Amino acid sequence: LLVIFFSLSGNISYGLMSALCAGVIRDAFSLYHFGLNLFPFIFCAYLTVLAKRYFYEIGFGLSQMVIVLLVSFINVLFHYMLISMFLDLDFGEAFVFVMLPEVIMTVLVYGLTFRMLRKYTSFYFQV
Repeated sequence: LLVIFFSLSGNISYGLMSALCAGVIRDAFSLYHFGLNLFPFIFCAYLTVLAKRYFYEIGFGLSQMVIVLLVSFINVLFHYMLISMFLDLDFGEAFVFVMLPEVIMTVLVYGLTFRMLRKYTSFYFQV
């Protein structure tokens, strides 16, 4: 959500910086190869900027929710594809027990999270 928020509210450099930080932090606590989590976050930052350019309407919450839904689903799917290169995973179980709950919870909490992040950024980064 942090990558999507900074990609939507700022320019691509904020989104890429948050994607880099999120990927490195997730890689630090992951048991897989270092850098495996970095690529999906950077891909999602670019995907969010593309969606912002062609689909996003400022002040229209539905377009924001659709972008969060699509980007989070593609992020989870990209993570699955990268991890399945190293492990033998069943797609059905991964979809039901990992992808679906993660996408649903991300969409459910995005409104509150975006509101809190908007309040934080407007308070600390006043121009």
